[in-house]
Amino acid sequence: MKMAFPASLIKSLGWDDNLTEVDTLLHESAHAGDLEEIKDIMKYDENRRLINQKNRLGCSPLRIAAAGGHTDVVTYLICYGADVNSFDIKHQTPLFVAVKKQHLKCIRVLLRAGANPDGDKSSTCTPLYIAAMEGFYPGVCELLKGGADVDKSHMSIGMSMMSSPLHISAIYGYFNCFFALIVAGADPNNCTNNHRGTIYHSLVKYDSANVKFVELLYESGADVYVTNDQGKFPHDIVECDLNPTAAFIQLIFRNPRSLLSGCRLVIRHTIGKKNLPVINELPLPQKLLAYLQFR
Repeated sequence: MKMAFPASLIKSLGWDDNLTEVDTLLHESAHAGDLEEIKDIMKYDENRRLINQKNRLGCSPLRIAAAGGHTDVVTYLICYGADVNSFDIKHQTPLFVAVKKQHLKCIRVLLRAGANPDGDKSSTCTPLYIAAMEGFYPGVCELLKGGADVDKSHMSIGMSMMSSPLHISAIYGYFNCFFALIVAGADPNNCTNNHRGTIYHSLVKYDSANVKFVELLYESGADVYVTNDQGKFPHDIVECDLNPTAAFIQLIFRNPRSLLSGCRLVIRHTIGKKNLPVINELPLPQKLLAYLQFR
C-alpha cells in the first residue's frame, strides 16, 4: 500500500513546490493511457500549463504514463513540453520508472527526448543499477547506448557506497547484463562494497559455480590480489575443493596473466572508456574486433 502525504506537508518539508492535493484530469488520463482524452484536455491553454503539475506523490502526468508503459501518451506529452527529468518524492524520474517496469519503448522515447540516463542524483539508485539488478538486459543495452555512467549507482548508506551495476548483476547471476557492462567499460575493481571484499569475493560467497563470471572479470582486468576486511583472498574464504569458483580463482591467482589477455587490456585502455562504444566502427578484421570485446 502506497502512502500519500498531504501536498501541504510535502511543501512544508521543502520536497517540492509544484504539488496538488488531487489528481488533475491529465493525471487520471495519463494513468489510463487515454490518448484521445488527453488530446481533448490539451486543447485548452489552462490545461497545457498544467502539463508538469505533480500530484501528492510528486508524480507528473509524464511520470505516470511512463510507469504504465503508455508510449503514445509519453510521446504526446513530450511533444507538448513535458519535463522528461521531472521527479517524484522519491526522486524517481519517468525514465527510472520506465526501466523499473521494463517498458522498453518508453525508455527509448525518453532517452531520445533527452532524459538523463543516470536519473536524478538524489535518487537511491540509477536506472542502470535497477536494470542490472533485475536482469533487464534490453534496458541495460538501451541505457548504455544512451550514455549512462556504467559505474554509477547512487546506492549508499551514509558515506559508504554499497554496490555497482556490475557487482549487482554478478551477485544476481545475470551474465548477459554483466557481459554488456564489461564490454561497455565497467570498472571491474569498482566493488564499492570494499569492506567485504571484491566482486571475486561475492562470486565465491553467493554461488559456487560462477566460473564464467570470474573468467570475464579477470580478462577485464579485475585485481585478484585484493583481500577483504579479514585479510583473506577470494579463494581463501571457502574450501576450494568444494567450490569451483574459488578453485578457478586460485588457479589464476597462482599464474601470470597471459600475453593475449594483457594486450587486450592495454589496447582497451588506450582506446579509452568513452570511445569503447565505437570499437565496432574501427577498420579492423572481425576477429580482432571480437577479441577486443571479449567475444
